[in-house]
Amino acid sequence: IRFEKQAFKLLPIRLLEIGTVFIIALIVFWHIYFDKPQETLINSMAILGIYGYKIMPSIAKIIEGIMSLKTVHHSSHVILNQLQEPDTEQPNLAPIPQFISHISFSNIHLKTNKTLVKQGSIEFFENQFVGLSGTSGSGKSTLAKYLMGLIKPISGDVTVNNDLVSIYNNDNWLQTIGYVGAESNIIDGSIYKNVCLSENLPSDLNSIKDALTKAGLSEFIDTNKKIGEKGNLLSTGEKQRIALARNFYFKPKFIILDEFSANLDVATEQQLLLSLKQYKQKEKAFVLLISHRKEPLNVCDSIYKIENLNLLKIK
Repeated sequence: IRFEKQAFKLLPIRLLEIGTVFIIALIVFWHIYFDKPQETLINSMAILGIYGYKIMPSIAKIIEGIMSLKTVHHSSHVILNQLQEPDTEQPNLAPIPQFISHISFSNIHLKTNKTLVKQGSIEFFENQFVGLSGTSGSGKSTLAKYLMGLIKPISGDVTVNNDLVSIYNNDNWLQTIGYVGAESNIIDGSIYKNVCLSENLPSDLNSIKDALTKAGLSEFIDTNKKIGEKGNLLSTGEKQRIALARNFYFKPKFIILDEFSANLDVATEQQLLLSLKQYKQKEKAFVLLISHRKEPLNVCDSIYKIENLNLLKIK
């Protein structure tokens, strides 16, 4: 499939090259057939060469862009149709409780192309740091996706305050979860817009500035600078901290940190862990810290480890 997509993208470039060779051959044939002076041929080829040097790369990019749009045409229509569909009401489902003291994921069995977790459970209590460790490829990030409801397990029960999460409105459940990964999605715009994820900034910017301060980005508070397409004017560590600032701004009840400090120095990492500790105490939140390193896990109240397909509590 990947080969077919690459071939499809290269097809217009190859056609453009073939067309250029055909035009050159046609010009040479025209000059020979009609016995034109050699100077005319040289002038024609020079003009064509300048045209090719200046114009052809731009034309190639335009054609490649059009072909790329065609490859996502169907997917974009599916997404657009879903966005235009009216929200379906779920009158029989309860809203998420305002006060959550306990979240439990039990009897977990996860499998993608291979079995990652065969059995195990993980519990979260109010105002606690929970750590998750394991070797690379053991299934830590996959488990995080399950906890967020992004993938379905072979088996597993999720309870909130000892009630199955299935009795609650799923959209409300997802809104209680925040996530920061090793890579962060950044939109083209200012720092402020990336924190609140909106073109329309709130009238009171203090909440955004407070979130930036907690995420160790106080140097951006007064500048609100443009960060470029996909954040190309920022370092990877700054992008991660913007993602963390979003969580401080939206105040989710459950934050999942998946190698969130992978691109940060130790001093910055410790500063952010202190901010997160203060956040969970103030908001009575739950925090899951996923890391293959032992140092950040030292702040955790309990630690789980994925080992030999089992999810084990080691602290």
